[in-house]
Amino acid sequence: MASITHEIKSFYGSENVCKLFETVYEGLRQNGRIIIYDGFRREGLAHLDLLSETAIQTFQTYIQQTPRKIQFKREDNHIIISLSDAMDFATKLQFDYPRTEYAEDYYPFTVEEYSSMLKRAGFEVITTATFPEEVDSSRVREHITIRDTNGNEALTLDNNILIIAEKSEPTPGNHRESTAKEYIKMAYND
Repeated sequence: MASITHEIKSFYGSENVCKLFETVYEGLRQNGRIIIYDGFRREGLAHLDLLSETAIQTFQTYIQQTPRKIQFKREDNHIIISLSDAMDFATKLQFDYPRTEYAEDYYPFTVEEYSSMLKRAGFEVITTATFPEEVDSSRVREHITIRDTNGNEALTLDNNILIIAEKSEPTPGNHRESTAKEYIKMAYND
């Protein structure tokens, strides 16, 4: 499943990602595997500097067109924003996406949230690996800089994840014990 979970979460909500994992689990044979490759949400903040008029206009469009509320504040000569939102913005700036793409959250879940949802569905997570985002930094460097709170360049951070999970023998605690709605409620402390 390449770049599917972010699409489902963006347009149909987190509950449906859980349902997808449950459905795949039910359809797999014993020891069958699911492979997921998608973006993952990083914790932490970034300093985003907008260096061109193109970046300023695209950021304004990003804030206005993104359905979820983008939290940010202006401080000195830069913007403080989550690392994941800064990378999401860089991706949209790089490819000059049509406005419909602004509805997508390319970094929907943390590594832990992905693993928890898969385990809830009954899977055993075999491996996880993270990879850098495919942002062509040469294309965006003239427009923006992104640094983490320690001052390190953030355009090359790992923001993609590969997860391999296996349908294993059901044992107490590794097969889903609650509905997708209950899990989402627990995961987000609602």
